[in-house]
Amino acid sequence: MIAISKFIPFDIRIKSLYWVRKEKEIDEELTQLFKVIDADKYNEGRIMLEQLREKWEVFSHNAPQWFQLEYLSQFSKAESMLNFLQSEQ
Repeated sequence: MIAISKFIPFDIRIKSLYWVRKEKEIDEELTQLFKVIDADKYNEGRIMLEQLREKWEVFSHNAPQWFQLEYLSQFSKAESMLNFLQSEQ
């Protein structure tokens, strides 16, 4: 007899409504930050980045791993972009 088991995709995430709201909020703020950087407003972008880091630092210890990897890591990406683009000027 063949045993049939259920296959569960690896990337399924169970999210509470709280984290869905936080995900939407940080996504909108990061989109705004990258628009500022793309508009060559580097000083404004650096200020905005620091404000976002202060705001989201509270969540860095209690956030689910997927949230940390997907969103909080974007701060490092933005900082790297700012450092590179400002060094070119």
